[in-house]
Amino acid sequence: SICVRVRLEDGGPVFEVSGAKLKLTGQESVDIQARDVRLKAEEHMRLESEGTVLLDAKNDVDIDSDEEVRVQAKMIRLN
Repeated sequence: SICVRVRLEDGGPVFEVSGAKLKLTGQESVDIQARDVRLKAEEHMRLESEGTVLLDAKNDVDIDSDEEVRVQAKMIRLN
């Protein structure tokens, strides 16, 4: 079942949608904008694109893993 909740908190309204499976689709684009954005998966997370993936940061980018980190590509350019 799907549950939709709106809570009023000191910082403003909090909108929650929960269910067994949620899908967000936009024909042109889906934009998320906030001061802080977090994505958390309890098991697996996958980022997939049929085009380019661009990660752009004004500050450091950190990758932390308790296991191995693998990078597969035709060519890897550093610096």
